[in-house]
Amino acid sequence: MNRPTVMFLILGLIVGGVGGYGVAQLSSPGQAETIEDERLGVALAELSSLQAQMDETILSLGEAQNEGSRLELEVITLQDQIGDQETQVARLQGVEESRDEALLELSEKEGMISELRVRVGELDELIFELDLVNADLLAVEENVQNLEGEISQLLEFLEDSLRIELGEIELVNSFGNPLENLQIGSLVIIQSTATNIFERTVAFTYLVRVIDTADESVVFEQSFINLQVNEGDFLTPGVSWSPDSPGTFRIEVSCVDNLLNLLPVSFPRSIEVVLN
Repeated sequence: MNRPTVMFLILGLIVGGVGGYGVAQLSSPGQAETIEDERLGVALAELSSLQAQMDETILSLGEAQNEGSRLELEVITLQDQIGDQETQVARLQGVEESRDEALLELSEKEGMISELRVRVGELDELIFELDLVNADLLAVEENVQNLEGEISQLLEFLEDSLRIELGEIELVNSFGNPLENLQIGSLVIIQSTATNIFERTVAFTYLVRVIDTADESVVFEQSFINLQVNEGDFLTPGVSWSPDSPGTFRIEVSCVDNLLNLLPVSFPRSIEVVLN
């Protein structure tokens, strides 16, 4: 209900009441007019008071409407804020899930890093050992080079001092026939052709050794001493051996100047034989 409607209703009530009262008092005209004037004044005063109250009520209603509008706006604002908060909460939940995933991934990477550190430590140890091995290899290479130099010098010396060239070792029987299979207790003659490659006659000793390859022990040693061969000539000395046990043996043959200093005058020869 708006403000003009309320005012017309109140005025209608007041005017109707005053008119009815005046009609009831028409029997005394002079007194009735005085009473009517008084009542009219009272009614107007009440009307004025009611109008003032109505104005205050209308003002209060307007303020209440404004307050309601403001509250509705605040409600809308709060609803928007609630929506923003819900969005932020959802975002934070997503961030927390991402953080948990990141923490799990970080934990896995830390495990991988720990494993890599262990491997790096092992690699450092291997590198250290490799450095030691390289140092040893350098020392060995240096020793090998020194030995090669010594061997080269020795070969040069031997080439200058070699006077006899030995042929292949032959195993024959007492009739000079080659032996196909060696037998325990049978007689074996170990021989090789010695050719003089020197410019004059050479005196030498023909030396034979039989070595057990199982322990490198010498099981037989025999020599043919005081041999001589002229320049360009050759001879075929031999030494007899009677094997007495089975095994694998290495037969070594060489020519030396004598049995005292054993200075070689030829390159040695060797073969391996098996006795069952």
